[in-house]
Amino acid sequence: MGVDRNLANSAVRFSLSRLNTASEMEYTLEVLADVITRLRRISPYA
Repeated sequence: MGVDRNLANSAVRFSLSRLNTASEMEYTLEVLADVITRLRRISPYA
């Protein structure tokens, strides 16, 4: 990704295409905050 290792280890990366649907994106937005909170609890980089 061309960034510092610590930053890369604490990043979330999304890959999208023309095949992604609006409902998939809406679902991602609905669950993202909770997922990030859970990952921060277990990550040594948080």
